[in-house]
This record gives sequence, C-alpha cells and structure tokens, in this order.
Amino acid sequence: MLRRRFPWYAQLSILLLLAAVSLVGWLFAPTRAQVLLAMDPFYQQSSMPFLRRMDMRYRLATKRYTLVILNLDLATISDAQTLAATLARSVGNKTELLVTTPLVSQGLQEIGMLPTLEEQELRIVGMGTATSVLFDHKLVRNRPDQGWASAAERVLQALQGNPLPTAVLFEATDSQAVSDADLFLSRFSASGVRMVPVTSQSEMQARATMEQLDAENVMMVVVPYVRNLDRYVGSPSAEGMRWVVDDAYAELIGDGSLEGTVTDDLFLSVLPLLGNEHPPVSHELPLVRTYRRAGRN
Repeated sequence: MLRRRFPWYAQLSILLLLAAVSLVGWLFAPTRAQVLLAMDPFYQQSSMPFLRRMDMRYRLATKRYTLVILNLDLATISDAQTLAATLARSVGNKTELLVTTPLVSQGLQEIGMLPTLEEQELRIVGMGTATSVLFDHKLVRNRPDQGWASAAERVLQALQGNPLPTAVLFEATDSQAVSDADLFLSRFSASGVRMVPVTSQSEMQARATMEQLDAENVMMVVVPYVRNLDRYVGSPSAEGMRWVVDDAYAELIGDGSLEGTVTDDLFLSVLPLLGNEHPPVSHELPLVRTYRRAGRN
C-alpha cells in the first residue's frame, strides 16, 4: 500500500524521519540512569558547544546513561544558596552523577550539602581549583597535560608529516605551561621548532616577539598558556599564522587562523564512575584532555 500511494523519495523521507525520531528517543531516554552536567556560560562557550554536547550525549547513551544539561547563568552561580537550591531541584531520581564545571564548582565551595539529597545515592564531581566537602571526586588537570601530546601527534598527522615552521609560545614562570610546552616539543617530531618562553607582559614585548617570529617565517604558533595572548594574536605580524591553543583562548583566534584546540573530554574523564559498583577510591581523578581540529567540534 505504501508503495502505491507514495513515490520512492517520499518513502525514503518517512523512513529517515522515523529513524531520526528513534535516535532522539534513544539519546534522550528518561528511563535510563542520568548524568547531570551543570554548566557555567564560559565553559559552555569554550569547551562544550552544540556538537560536543551531542557527542558526549551519544557516548553516554552507548553506556546506557542519559545526559541532562543544566545551563546556569552568572547570577545563579554567584549566590551559593540559590545555586544549591537550583541544583537540588534539577537532580532527579535517576540522577547518579552530578558534574559541575569550574565556575559552578567555585560557587559550591561554601555549601556542605545539597538540600533534599541526604538519602539519595548521588556522586558529585567538581572541576577547577575549588575545594568543597560536597565533592565526592574532583577532575584534576595532569602535569604535563597529555592533551598537548595528542595535539603534537594529530597536527603532524593532519599536515601529512610536513609540518609548518613552528614556534611554541609559553609563560616561562608558569610550571604547567612549561611542562606542557616541553611535552608538545617531545612529541612533535620535526626539526627547527622554536621555543619562545615569555618573561615580560608588556605590549611592546609582545609586538617584538611576533615581529621576530614573522622574520623567521614562522607559520604556526602553539600556545599552552600565556598571559595577554590577545596582544600576540592582534599583532600585525601575526597575520597569516596558524594557531594551536587551549580551548579557553579559541575565541581570541579568527576562524581562518585557528588550527585546533586542546580541550576537556568529560566523557572519558567520568567514565571510571559509570556503571561501576566499586568506583575509584581516589578523590582526585584525571581530567582527560584531547586535541580537536578547528571546525570539527
């Protein structure tokens, strides 16, 4: 009957629609155990745009979990009692894991217990520098950050083994930046990579550094961390250069100049806590970081 009434392209459209409805139902199934991700606006913009949220939703669904996202504004986050009440209302009877992004974790520092959760088996995972008795676990960035090893290997792969003349720009007084820069260099198997430790924060120094890199025909700049990065990116000498940066700095780089970013992988970070009757005893868990090419969120 369907064949007689509808042409083949109409039948195909109906089948695709049914498949899409089934996929949405599978991704958002309310009957599964849930991971509640409470996000601040900065983290959402830099580390969890739409496609990455959908990627995490899909990967959690393969583990029989449903991702629930709670977007919080700064006014809610800045008031600890309002924040605690909002989180408590958002936790459902299927919620097994509550993950709070850095600013949300900071807002929970003074809270000892979320209201109405005394009898619920809920594990709370914090991020960033905040400390709180509320957190069962904290995601802590490794030193060095293995995301920069991933970046070195993936950039070489993308450039088919023919890397662009490259400089690694990093804050010389920041131990994390130094270790990340060293790790990138150790995995970036190309000759002539220039290490550029930054010791001055002046605009004049930033301009002079970029002029020197331009004179040396540097075409790609890798930045684990440097203060006032906008001064380097905004230099006229930076025109035409490609950039590999931490996700937090991606907004500073024009779309045409961004080669890729090192970003959090929250799914792999919380994976040891999923469906595990004997979760890790350690309070601190590694924040898994990975590299993503620009335009492939």
